[in-house]
Amino acid sequence: MGSDLPPIRIIAFLNQKFIKRKKVPIHQQECSCNVINPSSVETTNQGSLLNDYINAISDCDEVNLLVVGNNEYENGANEIAFCKNSWAALLNGRVSGRYLLCALGVNFQNIVNDGNKSPVELFCKLARCGIIFINQEEVSSSPYVSAIIDRGSPKILLLCGTPAINKSFLLSRMFRVLETCRIIHAIHPDIENSNSGSFSEIFQKSRSEAWSECWGKYGKAIDYMKSNVPSCLSAQNILNDIDRIYSITSSLY
Repeated sequence: MGSDLPPIRIIAFLNQKFIKRKKVPIHQQECSCNVINPSSVETTNQGSLLNDYINAISDCDEVNLLVVGNNEYENGANEIAFCKNSWAALLNGRVSGRYLLCALGVNFQNIVNDGNKSPVELFCKLARCGIIFINQEEVSSSPYVSAIIDRGSPKILLLCGTPAINKSFLLSRMFRVLETCRIIHAIHPDIENSNSGSFSEIFQKSRSEAWSECWGKYGKAIDYMKSNVPSCLSAQNILNDIDRIYSITSSLY
């Protein structure tokens, strides 16, 4: 039987129709979130945000991960570090929280499409599981610092950015992280760092390289933290604690 399609076009048609495209493993995916339409998701009511977050922290049995950032950014900032009041704001390509959460293993595609939960609900859910966020400039004044301290020493203290790293000693004493091998330094997830060729004295490489190592892909921060656990008596326990962090973030909702 004849065909009006040239042989090359027939092959292309068959490939498109019958051959499945190879899927990229989730751990190799970039933190793109392109399939989400955040403009269709309602914003959250900020009225009781602070109390909700304090209560969420108080509900956790222990702090699995305490992430300390730099400063609160005015554009859409609320009382929770790295959080925004709407998905449209959080999933903006220039927002640090988007890359931080994705690199920690949070799958936005599942979360946004499952009940349209707000970012604040997500951060409270993480807090109940012992994954908490704070900015370094707030540690002396934030009303939820005492709630964090009451939960005991964080298993992992992740300091993001030079201002937080420079307060490493202060923060480790404040939150009673006595094992220095549980303190991990990372470049800030600010997207500007991904495009910077300037050299970082702290990480001994360009800022863009340091950013890609920690925040460039889904789950990348988990690998980064594990690769930065120094040799110590409790190293295996720390690696297990980091695996537990990923088991929490990757299985939300």
